[in-house]
Amino acid sequence: MENNTEAFVSLSDTDRQALERLCSYEAQTWGAAVRAMIVLKSGLGESVETISQELGVSHRTVQKWRRRYLEQGLAGLASTRLDAGEEA
Repeated sequence: MENNTEAFVSLSDTDRQALERLCSYEAQTWGAAVRAMIVLKSGLGESVETISQELGVSHRTVQKWRRRYLEQGLAGLASTRLDAGEEA
């Protein structure tokens, strides 16, 4: 069963601006934009369920990128070779 615990995501103005740029930059990959949108929506207090439905990704994907941001900041949103084959 999936863990529904939702960590509070607090965004600094600097991080919020960087994430907004990632979402709007035309050359960004789909995955980078989705990761940025997950964190931005989390910072607005949207639930995992809502974000998952709005972006068309799994709850697991939302939880993964929220956790990575909370643990590593913006650097945690960079995709790695270990992420290959996973959603966004």
